[in-house]
Amino acid sequence: MKGLGSYFDESCVRHGARTALVIDGRSYTYAELDRAADVIADRLHREIEGGEIVAFTCRKQFSTYASLLGILRAGKAYLPVRHEDPRTAMILEQAGVQVLLGGEEEAKPLVTGDITWIDTAIDGSDDSKAPIEGTELQRSELAYLLFTSGSTGIPKGVPIGHAQATAYVDHVLKLLDPSPSDRASQFFDLTFDLSVHDLFVTWAAGAALCVPAPKDLLKPAQFLRNERISMHFSVPSLAVLMERSGQLRPDTFPDLRTSAFCGEALPITLADNWRLAAPNARIWNLYGPTETTIAIMSMELGGPIPGHAGIVSIGTPFPGHAASVVDDVGLPADEGELIASGPQVA
Repeated sequence: MKGLGSYFDESCVRHGARTALVIDGRSYTYAELDRAADVIADRLHREIEGGEIVAFTCRKQFSTYASLLGILRAGKAYLPVRHEDPRTAMILEQAGVQVLLGGEEEAKPLVTGDITWIDTAIDGSDDSKAPIEGTELQRSELAYLLFTSGSTGIPKGVPIGHAQATAYVDHVLKLLDPSPSDRASQFFDLTFDLSVHDLFVTWAAGAALCVPAPKDLLKPAQFLRNERISMHFSVPSLAVLMERSGQLRPDTFPDLRTSAFCGEALPITLADNWRLAAPNARIWNLYGPTETTIAIMSMELGGPIPGHAGIVSIGTPFPGHAASVVDDVGLPADEGELIASGPQVA
C-alpha cells in the first residue's frame, strides 16, 4: 500500500537539490528536509514503543514540517494541534496520544503524565542521516487524524487512511498537472485538512512549498507576487480580503498557473474578478467535507461560470466517486444531506 509520505520520499530521490520549503526567509532543499525528517523518525523509531498516533504542535516553522514527515516515515499517523487552543488537552485525550512533538514553549505545557514530549529543535543544519528500516511493514493504516468542531461544538476526530489520502493526491496531480518548477502557497493551518493538499500535491511534483509569515496574511496578494507563486489554493475568503482591500486588480498575478478554491462557497463575482487578476491561470472550485478526504467534487471555471443564487457550482464527483443529495427519508432531493461514496471516503 502506497503511503502519503512516499510522495515526498520519491521527490527526495529525483529532486534532492531543488527547493522543497520556503519559510521564515530561508529556502530548504528536499535533501535538507529529508535529513531533518529522518532525525525525527529515528527518535520515534528508537525511543517510542506503541502509539499509532503522534501529535505535534503546528506552529509554522521548519521543524514542524520535518516533524510531520518524520511521523509518517516512522510508520505513525500524525495529529496537528494548536498549543493556544483550549480544546487541545481534550483532543490529545480523545486521540489517546502518547507522544507529542514540538518546541519547549509550545509543547511542554501540554504534556501530562501519560504523554512523552520530544523536543524538535531542528533548523535544517544537521547533516546526520539515520536510516529507518522496517517501518514499511509496520506502518499504521492511518495517515492522519484531524479534529473538526462537530455539530455540537465538541471536537470530533476524523481519521483518514493512506488509501484515502493517496487517492486524493493521485487524482489532483492529474487535474492540476504540477511540475518541479512550480511554487505553491501554503496558507492553510495544518489542523485544517486542506493543508494536506498544499503539502503533498506540491511535494509529489518536486515543487517548492512557500509558507507565508503572519505579517503576510494581511497582504496575501503581495506575498503571492513576491514569492512568484504559480500554484495557489485557499478558501474564497482570502480572495475576498484581497478584493475588499484593493489588492485584487486585473493582471495582479501573472505568474499564477493554477488556482483552486475550497472550504467555503465561492461567489461568482469573486471568481470573475480572480480570473481577471490571474489571466494565465486555470481555476477550479473544489468541494468536500473532511470525511471525503479534502475534496471529492470539482468544477473548472473555463467559460461562463455555472452556479445558483450567485454561487459557483461545486461541479461533479471525482472519477470513481459518486455523490447525491437525499432528503430525510433517503430519497433524491434538491436540498438535504450529501451522500458520497468512493475510494476517498473515510
